[in-house]
Amino acid sequence: MKRKGFMIKEIRICVIAFLLAFLTIGFCIPSQSQGMIYVSNFSGGTVTVFPLNADNNVAPTSTISYSGSPYLGNPAGIAVDASWIYVADDHSNSILVFPIDANGDVAPTRRIFCSSFQHLAGIAVDANWIYVVEVFSPPQVMIFPIDADGTVTPSRQISGTNTTFLGPYKIAVDASWMYVADVFASRIDVFPVDGNGNIAPTRWITSGLDAPTAIDIDAK
Repeated sequence: MKRKGFMIKEIRICVIAFLLAFLTIGFCIPSQSQGMIYVSNFSGGTVTVFPLNADNNVAPTSTISYSGSPYLGNPAGIAVDASWIYVADDHSNSILVFPIDANGDVAPTRRIFCSSFQHLAGIAVDANWIYVVEVFSPPQVMIFPIDADGTVTPSRQISGTNTTFLGPYKIAVDASWMYVADVFASRIDVFPVDGNGNIAPTRWITSGLDAPTAIDIDAK
């Protein structure tokens, strides 16, 4: 009976992984800044921008792509601040940073590489830091300075057995906490925003969750 339960769990994980790879990742991951909606299109390899009050079949205000090498192929996560658009690209295993008013086939102003980037998903920013989620290799959250560029080592990493990560996928942050949606554990893990190392979540949320693939917060 235990073996049967294990097999069912393994099958469920494989199905979720398939959905993440081909259906769920980045179809519509909006964020808001300066009255706009920013969407990463995983299969299309683009970022589209709409007015905040967009409705029905309205055309995007701008569409960002990059056909250079390595090209913007599978944007899986997006975050914005007042000046920049930060895109976690699962194809090039990098974070691409575009000006907030970018449009068309344009090269990123900055590109962040790290040897630990294998399967990027969620990304969030605050005034000082970039937070990016690596799903599998190993599952972790990596934190970089907001002005990072080129090949860099994370300033901090939330990684290790104490995190209990199975498949961290998306992330949101506020002044005190980082909130990580774990798609395989069906759980939200909450860590201190300045957390580092092999640490356990301060708290977690499980009720009513079933393979969560996106998260955002209302800090109010």
